[in-house]
Amino acid sequence: SRHQLAAVLDHWLKQSDETESSLKVNLETPAMMDSSEDLIDPAPLAVLRQLQQPGTDDVVARVAKTYFESAPTLIKNMRDGLRTGDTDSLRRAAHSLKSSGAIVGVKRVSAMSKEIEILAKANDLVHLEGMVSALAAEYERGAKALREVVGMASSVT
Repeated sequence: SRHQLAAVLDHWLKQSDETESSLKVNLETPAMMDSSEDLIDPAPLAVLRQLQQPGTDDVVARVAKTYFESAPTLIKNMRDGLRTGDTDSLRRAAHSLKSSGAIVGVKRVSAMSKEIEILAKANDLVHLEGMVSALAAEYERGAKALREVVGMASSVT
């Protein structure tokens, strides 16, 4: 139900805010993780699976599909905000990607989005450009790993 989903999202987003500080992103030497286990936190996906109702489409696949559809637009919005100096738009897009990444367990995308959100709130355009580019690359790596974990074909965008 919507109430259950809201409770799950609230739980994971609060936990994500508390634990993301331990996932500080080092852009100088980004971690090159090889396995999907290193990129994807299985706990949020497990919680989503608990919401599965018999006879309905796979809830994890539906949520992942929504993530795959929205994340590229959010990254584009961040780039556009950076290009135009619209840090409020950039911050909103980063906030949305932080949340949606946490929901599907893409931990580095979520953590990087949080850092971008903080820098955008502080109008720190100097550091944002490199971070947004790094986030776009990390999104690709995380999306590939998420597709593997969820069992989705790479044609799903």
